[in-house]
Amino acid sequence: IHHSDVVKKANAVFRSIDTYSANFKIKITEEKKTRTLSGKAYYKKGGKLNFTFYEPAGDKIISDGKTLWVYIAKLRAVGRQPYSKKSLAARASMEGVLNLFRYYHYNFDSPQQPRKTDVGNAYVLQLKEKTASGGLEKMLVYIDAKNYIIKKIQGIAAGGRKVEIRLSNIKLNPEIAPEKFEYKLRAGVKVVDNPLTTD
Repeated sequence: IHHSDVVKKANAVFRSIDTYSANFKIKITEEKKTRTLSGKAYYKKGGKLNFTFYEPAGDKIISDGKTLWVYIAKLRAVGRQPYSKKSLAARASMEGVLNLFRYYHYNFDSPQQPRKTDVGNAYVLQLKEKTASGGLEKMLVYIDAKNYIIKKIQGIAAGGRKVEIRLSNIKLNPEIAPEKFEYKLRAGVKVVDNPLTTD
């Protein structure tokens, strides 16, 4: 199988998805220090997102497709701004995944494909950014050999920062209550408009 065939099949699966949920774990290593974030992600077509964090506990990223909210529990503050398809949060959506392979050159990382990995039998693609954006310059993307769902991403950003994202307990097209994509502003929470100055 050619690497472009794997991408075509993965894109076809993502296009068929209306809703999606998964547990996520993110490890960020920078200057020999590692921090871990984890939680549950929900998605619905149309830019609707909900990232509920268990670590750091209480943090949330929510979008109804029009407004993006980023709540930091420790600060009791929330950032509010118009939802942008170019935002980092949007890149975690299905639409973002479909665009992923447009912004990167890609091929298999080795001749043996698929192969056994720590996330199961998977095709492993290496990606290199076509034009520098300040995000992840290089990535390894692990795509499940059976259902063509992305299970893990390892990336390196400018300055050497390393990011690893693992997805588990993945469910395609589950019933998700509309309230998941609605942010309810609580009393005593400071609102900061447009805190994300760059994409």
